[in-house]
Amino acid sequence: MRLVFALAARRDLAEAVAHISADNPDAAMRQRRLVERAAQRLLDFPGLGREDEDGRRRLHVPRTPFVLMYRQQDEMIVILRVWHGARQEGGSADQA
Repeated sequence: MRLVFALAARRDLAEAVAHISADNPDAAMRQRRLVERAAQRLLDFPGLGREDEDGRRRLHVPRTPFVLMYRQQDEMIVILRVWHGARQEGGSADQA
């Protein structure tokens, strides 16, 4: 099994890290590491999180405000988005 961050997820994470880094670079790097660790954990436990009606899964990243939206495709975990928990998707609040 391998882990892939989709372009949108990489962009989400980079933007979040840049935003946090403006105030606290150390905190930004800690948040990034926690997100990356949570994503790596999905390789061992791909069923973590909650499944939505479209077959995507959402996993809250502990000790962060972030939610990973992902899908398992064959032997791959694809991180589709890295959402801030307060961010809205499609006009409704993201529930993790």
